[in-house]
Amino acid sequence: MAEGALPVPALPRSVRRLPGLRAAEPLHRRVQYRIGGPADWWWAPADPAPLGEALAACRVAGVAVTVLGAGSNALVGDGGIPGLVVRLPSARLRALGGGVVELPGGARMPRAAFDAADLGLGGLEFGVGIPGTAGAAAWGNAGAFGGEMAQRLLEVDLLTAEGGRRTLAAATLDLGYRSSALQRPPWAGAVVTAVRLQLRPADPAGLRAATAAIVRERRRAQPTGVRSLGSTFKNPPGDHAGRLLDACGLRGERVGAAQVSARHANFICNLGGASSADVLALAARMRHRVREQFGVELQLEIVPLGRPDPLHISAQGPP
Repeated sequence: MAEGALPVPALPRSVRRLPGLRAAEPLHRRVQYRIGGPADWWWAPADPAPLGEALAACRVAGVAVTVLGAGSNALVGDGGIPGLVVRLPSARLRALGGGVVELPGGARMPRAAFDAADLGLGGLEFGVGIPGTAGAAAWGNAGAFGGEMAQRLLEVDLLTAEGGRRTLAAATLDLGYRSSALQRPPWAGAVVTAVRLQLRPADPAGLRAATAAIVRERRRAQPTGVRSLGSTFKNPPGDHAGRLLDACGLRGERVGAAQVSARHANFICNLGGASSADVLALAARMRHRVREQFGVELQLEIVPLGRPDPLHISAQGPP
């Protein structure tokens, strides 16, 4: 084990037997930002059926479990993520009838938006602007281009941190701007395994045109051809974080290989080789400038995960 490193937690025997389980998996390969240290343990099952038992066993053993979606707004620490990191399979949307569709937790939102359009079901067009998974979108009430999950969400299926199965109606989730009850006790740590949405019949050609228009607008207004985590900060009430950051002259500001986009001041781009420490230092500078100039305290929209300290990367293999 490297000097100063923390030991890899010993997994319960039942979890160690999971097919496809890997130790010390480099997470920079698994996230869109290409930043982050390794997962102590990584599991990307083709069949998530054993997940409930794995959650229960890890809970008893004191092993942390993190579900990593598409990695589109997760800033993985340079020291990696302790415990078990799980990625759900990216299955496709399924129509249930009456305009109701079901998305598995690992379903990618852009693909779901296109699938809904092809089925002549409207209301999910905004999903093409959300590069994450359905489970993460429900967890954070994700939105884009005038739409958000709260407008369409009917219910979610969960695996609790103890491995129990629950179905919660959208009305019980306290859905707010980029927030939900899933982020707080008693549901913090639960895994969203499926979401069901209420859509409406519409002309498929018109829906395809609408989704294509959102794609064009996203490419026009947001940085392309570089790696980013989307919006760095949430919009404060009655204003836009991008406007405040732009007014502070922050476009092009840089820490290491992390740089505020020249196209949109609320995006931090990885120019190549940036660390999570670079990103967090730049975000802190951005927040400070806005606080000093406008008296507004911006809140992060990106989600930092894991250990910030690279000295905590463990070189120990499986027990």
